[in-house]
Amino acid sequence: MDNNVSKNTFLDKFFKLHLKFDSIAIKYSLQQQLEYAINSYQQQHNFYVLSQSLVTLIPEKIILSRSHKTNSNKVKYRCAICFPLASQWQLSPLMLAKELIQIFTSIQNCSQETSLEFELELIASGWIDLSLKESSLINWLGQLIAFLETTTTVNENNHLCNHNNLFSLQYVHARCCSLLRLGEREGLIKLKASNFAVGSWNLLASCSFSGLNSQGNFFLNDESDRTLILELVNLVDVFASSQSFNCFKLAENLSQTMLDFEANCRIFGRINPQLAQARLGLVALVQYFLALLLQQLGVIPLSEL
Repeated sequence: MDNNVSKNTFLDKFFKLHLKFDSIAIKYSLQQQLEYAINSYQQQHNFYVLSQSLVTLIPEKIILSRSHKTNSNKVKYRCAICFPLASQWQLSPLMLAKELIQIFTSIQNCSQETSLEFELELIASGWIDLSLKESSLINWLGQLIAFLETTTTVNENNHLCNHNNLFSLQYVHARCCSLLRLGEREGLIKLKASNFAVGSWNLLASCSFSGLNSQGNFFLNDESDRTLILELVNLVDVFASSQSFNCFKLAENLSQTMLDFEANCRIFGRINPQLAQARLGLVALVQYFLALLLQQLGVIPLSEL
């Protein structure tokens, strides 16, 4: 077991990397809001303070929904924290979930500082679904780019990965770089440099994700757009977590999602320029994170093949 972990997870050198993403991770923000709602519930009902083991359990009970059977246009988390809480307080998980939803919603409505807002839905037995509002998703994408513009990620890993199919990951990274160069030639974006330094945001002029389509909806609404966004959301959540993860699997998933995105989402040609710029912004995000993952795997990301 230990040998398998050391071969596949590469956690030891990720310590400096993941700490920087706490402030931007959606799951971390959701966790903070849930903890506040739980504390408010305790105070209202004069319940004793949660044990530290239950507090640390909260992140594990928040799971990003990746099922294609659900509405793919939503960034949705499913939370099961009511079950261990109800067990400790000898309550019905369903009733506890109803009250937590009321408190959580009230906190969001009253707070001027909450940048990410969620729509909550009660599921049978006490599960809670929390869907990120469209306006918050748009804001988050912009905040993520602003975060990357001002953050230089230092990666100290020298661990060489022995996987045989790293070429496919290198190909996708080089393809992202090629698309970004083409976007610059087409006058859609501007690049700082064409060498795409690892850990540095490479777009000189930030793209905007704030555009809406003719129906007034967020125009990154194709299923492949949203699947790629969901993959990026998950990646940032993982980087902000202290849990171990499989670095190669993350890179592989991101690469395959990027290939599906390119195959299904037009970027150049007869397309709204604002939509093209937003999609190039997604490509730039893939390039940034894939470069980090490749470096973590012990290889130099190639900008062209």
